[in-house]
Amino acid sequence: MRKIVLPIVAILFISCTGLTQKWDKPTAKKAFMDQLPETGMDNFTPEMIDQLCDCMADKAVARYKSLSEANADEAGMKEFGADCGKELIQKSIEGKIKSMK
Repeated sequence: MRKIVLPIVAILFISCTGLTQKWDKPTAKKAFMDQLPETGMDNFTPEMIDQLCDCMADKAVARYKSLSEANADEAGMKEFGADCGKELIQKSIEGKIKSMK
């Protein structure tokens, strides 16, 4: 009986701690795309939104061990969003300046 109970407890523990949840850039990016607000994104093209989520995924995977850890740090994620938004706007402006030359 003990041989059966221990593996079951181990599986439940791993499932509850999120160790079985995949955490990589594509997973993070999809999560961020799914969590985008319905409003306030009118000034962003689909390409810009993709680049924004890509940037945030890079930063989140580098700092956090899981999606739940990233979601728990609201201030950190807002910081990533602001940083990535600034980078995106800067690249957009630089692209427009280059096209004017």
